[in-house]
Amino acid sequence: MILYILRHAHAEDTPNMPDERRALTEKGRASTEALARWLAREETDLQALYTSPRVRAVQTAEIVGEALGMKPTVTDVLDFGFMVKGLDSLLKGVQPAHSVMLVGHEPTLSACIRTLTGAVVQMKKCGLARIDLASLRPPYRGELVWLVPPKVVRGLMDAGD
Repeated sequence: MILYILRHAHAEDTPNMPDERRALTEKGRASTEALARWLAREETDLQALYTSPRVRAVQTAEIVGEALGMKPTVTDVLDFGFMVKGLDSLLKGVQPAHSVMLVGHEPTLSACIRTLTGAVVQMKKCGLARIDLASLRPPYRGELVWLVPPKVVRGLMDAGD
């Protein structure tokens, strides 16, 4: 099974605004739209798209979901504090031939990738990782196939447009 891990895009940094209400900036929307167009060209075969309930993550997931013809599922499992054990509920019923995408936050996404693969990474805003999971049951282990920073996706899209 393929697991895509996406960090939310750039969000507002407004003083006195509650963190959970921070929305994407124009830069964040543009990065996510480029990523979404790229994903639409790929054969991701997503079965599920899950997102943290925080506004910036939901908006990121909605843009990707629209490009892929999917509606994201909001779950507290992907909020701050997400850990690999949360995959139990998210992967339930997923077929091995399909894919799942998780949209969330740092530093938990990088920690998840390290737990699953042993790779030490730092997820950039709107960065996307692909992990091929060896099993859909704990202990989850997989291989980090690629990690794409948003600048690379924008470059690919600019070259292809």
